[in-house]
Amino acid sequence: MTRSRAGAAADAAASEAARAAEAARHIRASLVIPVLDIIGDRWTLLLVAALAAGPARFDGLARRIGIARSTLAQRLEDLARDGLIERIAYQGNPPRFEYGLSAKGRDTLAILHAIRDWDRTWASAEAFESWPMDDEPERRIVCRACRAPIHARDVAYRPASSVEPRAARRGRPADAAELWGEASLRQKAARRPSRSQRRARPQPLTSAADALGNRSLALVIAAAFFGLRRFSDMEKALGLAPNVLARRLDELVAAGMMARHVYRERPRRWQYILTEKGLDLYPVIVAQIGWADRWLAGASGPPLALTHRPCGKALVPVLDAPRPRLVSPHRTSH
Repeated sequence: MTRSRAGAAADAAASEAARAAEAARHIRASLVIPVLDIIGDRWTLLLVAALAAGPARFDGLARRIGIARSTLAQRLEDLARDGLIERIAYQGNPPRFEYGLSAKGRDTLAILHAIRDWDRTWASAEAFESWPMDDEPERRIVCRACRAPIHARDVAYRPASSVEPRAARRGRPADAAELWGEASLRQKAARRPSRSQRRARPQPLTSAADALGNRSLALVIAAAFFGLRRFSDMEKALGLAPNVLARRLDELVAAGMMARHVYRERPRRWQYILTEKGLDLYPVIVAQIGWADRWLAGASGPPLALTHRPCGKALVPVLDAPRPRLVSPHRTSH
């Protein structure tokens, strides 16, 4: 009996290890990190949302989203370098410019609509109403083939056959530190929190932008959607420092986006499962993947193939047609 139980436990452990390894391969094949390097920042998301209505000047943007001028200048520089905004001259002498979204920048609006759609259900009324897209019609992320809303459980992943991790092409296994170290180094110094901010208690996650506008939080959420549940698996796949990963998981549990469950008693070990509130973030994640496929994939094409199980077609996330604006009922207790 004991041997039978031990064998069953070993089989379960092997199955979990195989599932985690597959999830890690999917993450490494995806463009999650490059996307977060560009828009994995709350101020950047708010700035792009503010420009959705049309070009705006520096002072107007600073007032609209309540951002410090030095921070705004850095974000505008980052967005211009990454090709999401354009400077538009409105005065010749002395030269004066306003800022507008490029085609690449306008294409991020699907991500912003997905954030706003999540906030409509889960955010506080104050957080929802503060999002600078009041004039935009309500739209959702849907499957281009069948026009149905996209849910995490309805999507299958596989790496595209032409895609190999960089280290694997050199004849040895790829690890998270090498695969993602280059992208990690690209984090802008202006985006790094100060020492006092790092020591302060985490702010509550009141909007999808709070979670997905924080690079390491967004990375943990993406890992959960790819199927990683255990701390050790996330640490290995994501390359995050253990204290950072632990803090991010605690924040997501406190926000009700993840639930913590014991999977082993001696020693006690936990796994982290997305709740309904967390699962509802999936349209934002898949919109990011779709945007990356269009703008970051390069000549080799999208690195990850997604299939929408309900229709059996390749999943291409798109915005549905604009809907009449309605007063949104918010959930007041989460």
